[in-house]
Amino acid sequence: RVLEGTLCTGLGPASCDLNAVRPIVEYFTGQAGRCAVTGGYVYRGTRQSLPFGAYIFGDYCSGEIYTIEDGVTSLLLDTNLNISSFGEDESGEIYVVHIGGSVSRIASTPSPGLTQRRYLIPNRGGLFLPVNGVENSSLSTGYTRITADSNDAPPNGLEILSLRKNGVGISEMTIPATPLVQSGRIFALVSGSTTTGLAIANPNAFSVNVDFHFTNPAGQDFGHGTTTIPDHGQIAALLNQSPFNGGSAINGTLTFRASGLVAATGIRSVSNDRSESLLSTLPVVPINATVLNGTLFPFWVDGQGWRTEFLLVNPSDVSVSGVINLVGTAGQTLDTLSYSILPRSSTRVFPVTSPTFRSGYARMTATGGPLPSGVGVMSLSTGAGLVTETAIPAIAPGFEFRGYAEFSSVASTGLALSNLFGADATVTVELRNLDGTLRDREDIDLPPSGLRALFLDEISGITSDPPFLGIIRVSSATPIAVTTVRVRVNERGDYVINTAPPVNVADPVVASELFFPHLAVGGGYDMQYVLINPQNGADSGTMRFFAPNGDALPLRLP
Repeated sequence: RVLEGTLCTGLGPASCDLNAVRPIVEYFTGQAGRCAVTGGYVYRGTRQSLPFGAYIFGDYCSGEIYTIEDGVTSLLLDTNLNISSFGEDESGEIYVVHIGGSVSRIASTPSPGLTQRRYLIPNRGGLFLPVNGVENSSLSTGYTRITADSNDAPPNGLEILSLRKNGVGISEMTIPATPLVQSGRIFALVSGSTTTGLAIANPNAFSVNVDFHFTNPAGQDFGHGTTTIPDHGQIAALLNQSPFNGGSAINGTLTFRASGLVAATGIRSVSNDRSESLLSTLPVVPINATVLNGTLFPFWVDGQGWRTEFLLVNPSDVSVSGVINLVGTAGQTLDTLSYSILPRSSTRVFPVTSPTFRSGYARMTATGGPLPSGVGVMSLSTGAGLVTETAIPAIAPGFEFRGYAEFSSVASTGLALSNLFGADATVTVELRNLDGTLRDREDIDLPPSGLRALFLDEISGITSDPPFLGIIRVSSATPIAVTTVRVRVNERGDYVINTAPPVNVADPVVASELFFPHLAVGGGYDMQYVLINPQNGADSGTMRFFAPNGDALPLRLP
């Protein structure tokens, strides 16, 4: 025993001048009743009850509980416990164990919240920001504005919104950071257990008028209306509610045009047999677009309780038609589905349900008019009925994709890789920690025109220990399509799936600001922001949070 921390024991046999890795923190006992360190955990919980990323530990004799952040030790709590151990639950919350038998969850005093937050993202890195929402607390909604500093690009961003009910995580959806638009169209369905909502944020210093109308499958417009969004304000409502008031049965699209630039997102909600709301994100389609790049659905699945339906929206004022070819994992065409959509309307395309499990990707080809916009809604039903659902948007092929990924005892990222080349292809998967340092880099071989779907920790050469939360980069010398799906197992043992679409690196940066058009905290909702550096060098800027009335909205952020 040559050294204890940085202190030389003088016990030898080696010299205390040996080239050893020194500790980043030391803890001294023998004073103020301190006698022995009881090691704990790094806090990565979702309730934000402790500083995120801080190491929590204690002293057995004094009962003091400490945090270590950036090499600095701080007293968190002074208790009368004899601390024998610490524990961690499936949500990342930390518990302290008293040798007498009690177990208590550790929580510091909550902060009042921030109405804005600076961000600094390392080169090739990212930023993960959990926002706490308590199940029985009141619901707060609004939107987020992301402004890059001068000469910096806005980060690629994801807002992961989670919903809990009766202590069970029931649903997640991901809202990508979006630029401003002045018009758009969404798939609209209100029927039985399915409803559709629309959120529109007005970041301007003046009020904005929004004109809207619905279109049914026959191409007939109805339900014209106008609403006003105050300066810096937002509206978020189901399409059968005010201000849209589309009626109790809607099937088609909603089109809007605003008097100023706005940010918007669509939301799909399906109520299952347990009366739980399963949420998915629907894209806002540019209207009268002559060319849409989303020709591929990067993953679909069918059979053994799984099902995928394709929701297609006509962006134009002319009829469109075409086919969707379902391609299997080996590159073979399994089925060809036809579509025909009247102007401004939409359609739903259902593959024939297979008695056996099958999966792959799908190619969309126009035979008349421009391509529609589309999402593939992937769902799983068990003996308990519908348990989970997510929407995977159609994308363009690319050579490099960048996104968010994780694997731990709580959640894992599934990766779907499609080879759009008619010969064998090699794809490189690179995982980087949030600080930008390289964690793993491995190659995956894909069959001609085929697909591989696997969890990250199933990739040969990538280990699941320690857990990972960071950035994934997928690249190939030939065209590929990529999507990632976040998979959790909830407290009932059911899957909760959520698409977290990566960004095609070739997509141009079109704005200095991006927006999350809707946020929800409390009332069972939690959120996590994920920001990904899109450029070489560090990336910085400011996030601002607004309530629907335009006031600044305080959020509890690390």
